[in-house]
Amino acid sequence: MPDPVWSFIESLPGYSAPQAEWNQGLDEWPQLPHFKKHFLQLTKEHADSIRCLTKCAFSCPRRIVRHSDDDIAAICDEGEPEFQVSRSDLLIYKLKQTILNKALCASLDISFKESAIDGLCNTWRIGEFIPTEGFRFPVFVTMQKTESALQDVCRQLCHTHEDSFALIIPSRCGLTPSIEELLAQKKCALGVFAEDFNINKSALTVNRTPEIIFKPLLDQVPEADSGGTVFFQTPKGTTWEDIKIQFRDNHTVSIWAGEKTGMYTYSDMGMSNQRNKKPTKQWVAFLAFAATEGAIDWNSELAATNLKSQKAALSKRLRAFFHLEDDPIYWDDSSGSYRCRFTILSEGTDDSW
Repeated sequence: MPDPVWSFIESLPGYSAPQAEWNQGLDEWPQLPHFKKHFLQLTKEHADSIRCLTKCAFSCPRRIVRHSDDDIAAICDEGEPEFQVSRSDLLIYKLKQTILNKALCASLDISFKESAIDGLCNTWRIGEFIPTEGFRFPVFVTMQKTESALQDVCRQLCHTHEDSFALIIPSRCGLTPSIEELLAQKKCALGVFAEDFNINKSALTVNRTPEIIFKPLLDQVPEADSGGTVFFQTPKGTTWEDIKIQFRDNHTVSIWAGEKTGMYTYSDMGMSNQRNKKPTKQWVAFLAFAATEGAIDWNSELAATNLKSQKAALSKRLRAFFHLEDDPIYWDDSSGSYRCRFTILSEGTDDSW
């Protein structure tokens, strides 16, 4: 059963309300004490009106009249009987959006890094979904009250972001077929607090796994053996120093990076001549680095006259294959040689890791 808090929050002006309204609106929700403790913040303001619980045709708020500190009445201007409220009932609590966003990131296993979006009210970028290095999808949260406001946010995000993203909204109240179609065309992921998340004390728990919520984004990450663009599914946070490569023969390498492993040919790694299908000069340079355990200087018999340009071309190909931005091969002044940041071994070398 979905938590009632999300639809209740959407109904609140400014996502704040006096304590009496939080209690009235969520009185049967067992997580309310935990939600108030962890996700609501007491403000310095006091309410001068509260929602009327009387079932009538007007649905107008009740005025607060303070006769004394111990005699505070909620007055109905339509003549319904007044009722008493306490000072604490009128204390205004507001949603701690940053705490909620942080809990959301924890439930989705993404690093929290919040920033407000210029020009978009109540919209935040809270982090990135990174299924593998080289694929980074922004994750946004927006809290909108109307259909038109939600549509404006979606259109603006789609306009300002070339790539796909994930968007989390409170409920489907303002979600229209046109908004869903817009996000689907952009191949965006959509999460809904009221459907996908529940409050559990100080945390959020997920009803759908992150893999299901982010499926439209994961579908854009090609498999290494899918027949499309071949690349290594480099684990998030990997550096070149974490990678080990060993040649199995002149045409094939084994690769290790964290828990990810695989065997790839020169063709898989994009180092095949398109005309004759033979290895490119970059692959030849790759072999040379393996034969010298990752370091080639100008005195080496393996150093080609165009070593500098071959190194640059090989580095570019490796960056694309592993989806890492740093240069994998650098010039070391102390030894006067080009050195690989990763471990590279030739065929038959001890492959213990």
